[in-house]
Amino acid sequence: MTYTDGPVIRVSDGDIVYQQSDKTNQAEHLALNAAANARLEIQHGPLTNNCNSTPHILFGNTPHVIGVTIPCEHKHNFTNEGTFEHEAIRISDLHTTTKLLQQMITDIDAPIKRNTSALLEQIYPVYRLDPQSLTSKRKLWSQSYAWALPRLQSGQLFPTNQLSATRLRLKHIKASIQSR
Repeated sequence: MTYTDGPVIRVSDGDIVYQQSDKTNQAEHLALNAAANARLEIQHGPLTNNCNSTPHILFGNTPHVIGVTIPCEHKHNFTNEGTFEHEAIRISDLHTTTKLLQQMITDIDAPIKRNTSALLEQIYPVYRLDPQSLTSKRKLWSQSYAWALPRLQSGQLFPTNQLSATRLRLKHIKASIQSR
């Protein structure tokens, strides 16, 4: 993935591939079809950092999870050399992402036209994952994110105020320490 080739339809989060064994990820198909229909310049593939999709793939009852990421150079204000720098995104990537989401809404009922299993075959060796090790990793991750399950089941996806944000962060830290 690059910072200059458009937004990323991401199919992984850290070591977790957004795929549940034999099930088709229709969200991935929808996003790829929408990008093709709107002739948008996008990237498609695995990313190694984490985002809000992790709990959904770990605890969700659906294989239909993707992330749409706008590449951000100097994420969290650090360069590859460790110096402080402003984060940078391309405005064109923001526009492309908006167009992609609009096209996905337009195409929501369109038939699936492509198969992404070839991409998964490329991803598994990169992460040195096979379906069995993926299941093991998903189980370990599920244990470390178990603190979030009641919140997700209640429909609260994000903290509602500073107090709930602090509580969530403390639960995450506690779970991380316990999983070591």
